[in-house]
Amino acid sequence: MRNGITTGPPDSPLVQTLHEIYTRHTGDTDHPSRTTGAGSYASAMQNSVIFGCEFPDGSSGNTHSADEYGSLSRFISAIGIYAEALYRLANLPAETSEKRGN
Repeated sequence: MRNGITTGPPDSPLVQTLHEIYTRHTGDTDHPSRTTGAGSYASAMQNSVIFGCEFPDGSSGNTHSADEYGSLSRFISAIGIYAEALYRLANLPAETSEKRGN
């Protein structure tokens, strides 16, 4: 099943955990998780999620273009989001990991 951000169910522990982390770090409760037009291999894998940091104010820093840039504060915020995501996903219950194919 595809819903834009994942090839797995949107109510899966994987998707819910990532959404919760992003929301808690950014305070953004007004915008649902979504995907961009960026290319990815997510459609080639089962139960996968495209996960990146686009902040609520929409400032992208000319993403993936000539003269791409970003602020140091956004970089530090993104590190916090990714670090928590890696930790929390690594510690999901074993049953969930088996469903992910690990």
